[in-house]
Amino acid sequence: MKIGFIGLGRMGGNMVLRLLKDKKEVVVYNKEHDKIKELTKHGAIGTYSIDEFAKKLGKEKIIWLMIPHEAVDEVIKEVLPHMNKGDILIDGGNSNFNQTIKRGNEIEKNGIRFIDIGVSGGTAAAKIG
Repeated sequence: MKIGFIGLGRMGGNMVLRLLKDKKEVVVYNKEHDKIKELTKHGAIGTYSIDEFAKKLGKEKIIWLMIPHEAVDEVIKEVLPHMNKGDILIDGGNSNFNQTIKRGNEIEKNGIRFIDIGVSGGTAAAKIG
């Protein structure tokens, strides 16, 4: 399995480490590049732009967003042009459900599958799965 992660903060970064521990291939992107560099030391595939991120994910994409709810629309706008019909976009943050429904309806018009998975449990839960 290959999955792309955008947002490498405490939750996203620990989730990536967990996936790497389970031998998954993880492509990562974050606005703060030091977090990318740290995860590449553990085996993640680091990228430094959305374009590079999309290219390294390949044709069939699974993209997981672990970003603040305020940034979700902006990031979706950046990644959608790189996605293909049948790809999967996951919002793992804690967006308002009304916004999530609107986003899902718009995204799915393009044939992209949208999943809302509000992740909680803190960094300890991210580490132990």
